[in-house]
Amino acid sequence: MKKIIKNILKEELERTKELMGLLVEQTNQVDFHIWITCTNGVIVAPSTQAGPQGQQNWGPTDPNVWAQEALQFYQLMQTPQVGDTVQFDTTSDVTPLGQDAYGKCLEYLGISTCSVPITPQTPTFSNWGPLNNCTQFFGGASYVNPSYIGTCSDCPTCTSAQAPCSAIVDEYNCGPNGQCVVSNPGTFNAGPTSQDNENDCLANCGVTGPLVCDTGAPDWTPQQWGSSYANFVVDCDAKEQDAINGLASGCNWICNRVNSLTAAVANATPGTVGYDRKQCKLDYVQAAANNVPCLISNSGPCTTGQSGGCGVDQTWVQARLNHHNNHGCFGNPAQWSVTNPQPASFCGKKEHFCVNPGPTTPNKQLRCDWLSGSYTPPPGCPTVPAAPNCGC
Repeated sequence: MKKIIKNILKEELERTKELMGLLVEQTNQVDFHIWITCTNGVIVAPSTQAGPQGQQNWGPTDPNVWAQEALQFYQLMQTPQVGDTVQFDTTSDVTPLGQDAYGKCLEYLGISTCSVPITPQTPTFSNWGPLNNCTQFFGGASYVNPSYIGTCSDCPTCTSAQAPCSAIVDEYNCGPNGQCVVSNPGTFNAGPTSQDNENDCLANCGVTGPLVCDTGAPDWTPQQWGSSYANFVVDCDAKEQDAINGLASGCNWICNRVNSLTAAVANATPGTVGYDRKQCKLDYVQAAANNVPCLISNSGPCTTGQSGGCGVDQTWVQARLNHHNNHGCFGNPAQWSVTNPQPASFCGKKEHFCVNPGPTTPNKQLRCDWLSGSYTPPPGCPTVPAAPNCGC
């Protein structure tokens, strides 16, 4: 019996040793920013602490502290990209007796990831090291009080520079859609900073022209413009159809929107995306109000009843021409075609007013006539621009 108990205790002791071994082997992944010295090609993870007795090729024994100081040095060097060469200054002696001449020029290599033991809590070189525990071997380099001077084109330029390297200043060329793109060398290059050159480019290359309400261009990006206007157009088209069909709810919606948007535009700040969106919505709903058989009120809901008019609505005609000028006859060719046009396009509107559902009202007949190229203004009514020939 004693022998059995002794064996059991021995097995438990061995199992405990195995578990303790597993705990010791557990590690954290720690990233080091590493560089190659331009003077002699040594790969280092810089420390901002002074080494013992002035040692230059030194790094803190605690890898967590060392990695943090390497990160601090990287940030002080303006967070360069891999392959960038920086010139800096330091109060450390970079050519101490018995050490290689490290110099003050470094090329950034990127990240070396190291497996650092969790236990003991403060690892030392006795249980970890860059040679066996890191994806890229590196040594130490002590640069106390480092200060960034500039970015050089390469190591030879940095080490042989007669004057300090300056920070890279990006140059710009005109790009598509009024954007500016970095191009070294570029047309816009007179400014002392990259931002000056970009501003100069935007002032000369930016797209100019009337605001396109469908997209917000050229003043606003699609993200800035959003989908609010597009959703409004869908709602307005539906309410316009309700009003044409004699429903008072359609007239009330349109008139209320005219009134509320008129007030909103008056209170908005010109030149802002909010102002432009509200103005686009007001223009669109005003065109609908001009087209529907409603009695328009400037102070509240309106009721059904013929509002009068003279020929095809001129605002609607101009909206169709603007859409055609910006999007063609049927919309984006990647999505639409003459036989399957975008509903808001020229061909889409012709399909709606002339075919499906067709010219069910006098106003729709006027629109169909214009879209078909057969429109003649009634006596006393103004002329309007001719419709484009889209072949649909």
